Amino acid sequence: MAAWDWYATFASLAGQDWFDRKAERAGLPSTDSYNMWPVLSGETETNPREHVWIGDVLKEEDTRSWGVTTVGGMILRKDVHLFKLILGMGEGETVRCASDGDPMNLELNFTAKRFPTADFCSVTQRCDRTPENGCLFDVNADPGEKNNLAEEHHIVFNEMLRLMDEEGQTVLSEFRGLPKNSDMCTVGFKDYNSFWGPWLHMPEGYSSAS
Repeated sequence: MAAWDWYATFASLAGQDWFDRKAERAGLPSTDSYNMWPVLSGETETNPREHVWIGDVLKEEDTRSWGVTTVGGMILRKDVHLFKLILGMGEGETVRCASDGDPMNLELNFTAKRFPTADFCSVTQRCDRTPENGCLFDVNADPGEKNNLAEEHHIVFNEMLRLMDEEGQTVLSEFRGLPKNSDMCTVGFKDYNSFWGPWLHMPEGYSSAS
């Protein structure tokens, strides 16, 4: 289940249609939200969600507050496995806050009731598009993401890359950080009863990845 599945779940409980008709007319992808109430209530054991996209930003500046949104990872349910693939967006195709090698000794930390500090995010790991240097984990069997399965499950790895590339063709790049998105606050207050969205009135310079 993803956080955004609450949208369709609550809408369904309220007897409302969560399908975005305006988005459909504009040629945008359908809403990525599932009604999870049948699963949560025990009515069914069949989960409608097969995967979750993980977003990231191709930085255009030295800060993550502005950049082009991309699909930087994916979680895919496959039989008893829950595969997670991550792509490195940093220098040298690296990811920050990597768990490779368990640098913070998480088991010891939790036993001693000590928790990761900012030093944890100084650990990087290369995660490129090849099985030899890719990053693929089974978070069901390995929630700490210590056992890299990219080479062992190279067929799954390449299939997930293909799906990510396809999904990446429809990703929108919204404003991130201030002051570039400060107009959203005003628009939300005036036009949408203080809600941030839908963002129909885009400031000059808005772009989308197509």
